[in-house]
Amino acid sequence: GMGKSATVAHALEHLRARERGLIVLRGRCHERETVPFNAFDGVVDDLSRALRALEEGGGALPVVSPAVLRLFPMLAAVPGLAPLAEAAGQGGASVEQRRQAFAGLRALMDAVAARRPVVVVLEDSHWADAESLLLLEAWAEAPAPRVLLVATARPGPDGDPCAAFRSAGPAARRLRLEPLGDAEAHALVAAMSRAEGAPPSVEA
Repeated sequence: GMGKSATVAHALEHLRARERGLIVLRGRCHERETVPFNAFDGVVDDLSRALRALEEGGGALPVVSPAVLRLFPMLAAVPGLAPLAEAAGQGGASVEQRRQAFAGLRALMDAVAARRPVVVVLEDSHWADAESLLLLEAWAEAPAPRVLLVATARPGPDGDPCAAFRSAGPAARRLRLEPLGDAEAHALVAAMSRAEGAPPSVEA
């Protein structure tokens, strides 16, 4: 309730106005979710839709590693990738196959970002599962994809960054949202009242 999602939404509005053709890929974690890679499940779904739109518009699909399709079979919804997904199969993956899948997903994101600006948003990443944290660690390895990654999270009980932030690596920038002070709260209410044409009123 501190305004994390609202802050991200406001930033995305500015980016959409400035960056033509911006692609936003969204993921959201839930406390009791059991889907593997829960932080990236929605992201890959949105990526699938973006690739389908590219294909339907007559564009050539980027090269996709079979390891990516094995780990993220939802990409098979892209008609041009369906045959490759069938050949890749489904099921568990070895450590090496998972490493290849992580690298392949980074390369795929990079290829899409070479055509249009891409922002990946991970909401409530403090509930990210172990698989998502491993993918975040791989994401942070150099060279990082040309993608802006934004994650929202609550701090730990002791106020320290959550595991997802630590997995994002030392280059990640942390922006803390603090409660508004009295002067800031009065200024906000006054601005909202002016916008709505009502007299400002703030209860102590």
